[in-house]
Amino acid sequence: MARVSFIATAIASLFASTCSAQWTILGSVSTNGGLGFEVDGAHAYLSDGKDGLRIIDVSNVGSMSVVSTLLPSPVRGFQVALTDDPDIVIYITLECAHWKVNVSNAALPVALAVYRPPTMGQMAYVVGNYSLVPCDSAGLLVIDLTTMTLAATLVTGGYARYVDVVGSYAFVAIGSPTLVVDISNILAPSIVATIPVPGLSQTVHVHNNIAWVGMAPNFFLVDVSNPLAPVGLSTIPLQEAIYGLKFYGTNAYVAAGGLYVFDNSLPTAPVLCSVYAPPSFATVAVAVTPAAVFVSNAEGGPSFFALSGPSFCDTPAPPTVAPTPAPPTGVPSVAPPTAAPTSAPATAGPPTPAPATTVPTAAPPTAVPGTAVPQTAAPTPVPTTSNTAPVGLSPAGGSPQTPPPAPTPAPTTSNTAPIGLSPAGGGPPPPPVAAPTPSPTTANTAPVGLGPARSFSP
Repeated sequence: MARVSFIATAIASLFASTCSAQWTILGSVSTNGGLGFEVDGAHAYLSDGKDGLRIIDVSNVGSMSVVSTLLPSPVRGFQVALTDDPDIVIYITLECAHWKVNVSNAALPVALAVYRPPTMGQMAYVVGNYSLVPCDSAGLLVIDLTTMTLAATLVTGGYARYVDVVGSYAFVAIGSPTLVVDISNILAPSIVATIPVPGLSQTVHVHNNIAWVGMAPNFFLVDVSNPLAPVGLSTIPLQEAIYGLKFYGTNAYVAAGGLYVFDNSLPTAPVLCSVYAPPSFATVAVAVTPAAVFVSNAEGGPSFFALSGPSFCDTPAPPTVAPTPAPPTGVPSVAPPTAAPTSAPATAGPPTPAPATTVPTAAPPTAVPGTAVPQTAAPTPVPTTSNTAPVGLSPAGGSPQTPPPAPTPAPTTSNTAPIGLSPAGGGPPPPPVAAPTPSPTTANTAPVGLGPARSFSP
């Protein structure tokens, strides 16, 4: 009871700085005290201590039930590993015996074969037709699951306790350091790097290129994006030894006496956001599905639970960007004040129409070749009696601009005026100061130099 009291006290202190939402027990099953389990579809496969392998129907978390039991033994069951074949699971005892079990009929599982290694171990990781087994002083064993025989051995130089696999690399906790092993040829594994850790590593889990190395009672985070050159990052303090860890969505679920839930949105800096205090004894294993969070406790009684958590850390969604509105029609107030002098040159003798009278009715530059872009139109007065048009404009029809025949021909005018202005000929021209303000691109593009109008919601 003293141990339970310590866990409860530690968890209570954590609640002061974490979210206070409550967890709900959706269902439970009485067991002998499961040390490890996996959930696959409608069934959970639980290593239930001396009671052996239990298969639990979890299709309805509110009314879970034990379907069958296999291989009760004085040697406690320790873990279950799933395989690529949905009909086969590997049941592992504390002495590291590997039982190959056919579970195609959950009500009547069948033990097919067993391999007994030379020494004790705790777990295994199945890779295809092979099982990697950290087996204490014997090192890392490779078991052929087809023949149930020893296929290879890697001497680790320490007490191999835990292994996780990502791609062609296995990460092996052996106390200190943690090893990076190349298993591209699984029958000839080789150590390619070591991870110095500030303690004795007991477990290791890798997710999103970050290794979570369990060192009771802490986690040590290591960047393994380059497995050949791992980089230590930080330490996460906990209150108990780390027994199990599962990643689901953006969260990490740690079984370490209680159930600790971390927001892992930023893998290099996970944040503790919720803790579940078990009703009895210590939580030692966890699995997560869309239906529930499943945990098992180390002692008998109601010890296998389906839980509903507090929105699972409430990871915030990214900010939503509102649709970009169209620019206001006319937009007379955004015109640069220095662009006002666009009226006809004062020195022009012949009554050639001023450029300002044609700009408001001009279509976008890409639609009417020869029409000047307002920002560059006629900044310098040019005599209109010459053969050269103002800068940025072509001579009308390619001929000299003489007063009688060159009154700015119709091709430079459009039947549709910019938004907010009357069509050509539909009214008097606007005052000279307003001439440059209509932007030819009034749809989704802001004036030159300004970005499109946007609004953001937090």
